[in-house]
Amino acid sequence: MQYARIDGIGPWTTLADLPERGWYPEVLKVHYAFIENGAKWYLSGKEGGYTRGAWLRSLYMVMVHALLGREIGDEWAQTLRNPEDAEYFYANVAFTNLDKVARKRNNLDRALRAIHDSYYTIAEEIEVLEPCCIWFPTGPAYDSYLKKALPGITFTDLGRDISEIEGLGCLATRTYHPQYAKVFRSGDFARFLKGRLQRKGCLT
Repeated sequence: MQYARIDGIGPWTTLADLPERGWYPEVLKVHYAFIENGAKWYLSGKEGGYTRGAWLRSLYMVMVHALLGREIGDEWAQTLRNPEDAEYFYANVAFTNLDKVARKRNNLDRALRAIHDSYYTIAEEIEVLEPCCIWFPTGPAYDSYLKKALPGITFTDLGRDISEIEGLGCLATRTYHPQYAKVFRSGDFARFLKGRLQRKGCLT
């Protein structure tokens, strides 16, 4: 939300600036704009889209590959602009922010911090969503924070900067940030993730 510029939502807007009853409609408005305009424009960093969306572009490319079989190239392919892909993506993928478990540095204002502290924890999100798969693109530096927020989890190194997390009741993987790991740009992780989802029965 901070970097969205849609219908009066400014670059410094946070959900804490909105009445509680307005949170969902505002977030939904952002999702609809994504669906209507396509992924490339909306995540391009140009006016009307996210100005700092490179990380989300990487996540989007990997997940669209895993869920829909699109190939990953060095640049955005025409197929990644398909609004139907964006609609499917947002119907099946939920994002959260790891500042909920690591607070050494974050840009949340006091009001939004209070909302997070009172109502918004990653453990509760997992319980509510009951996901088939969880991906933490955080790198090992966040492992201690994840263990504190999710007691009982363990990490097993799978190689190529990928670790499996056990103890969450579903497939869970921790990797490095997608902007820095070659494994994402090559598409290797997307193929790895798709294989895991298929074996779990999440994909046919």
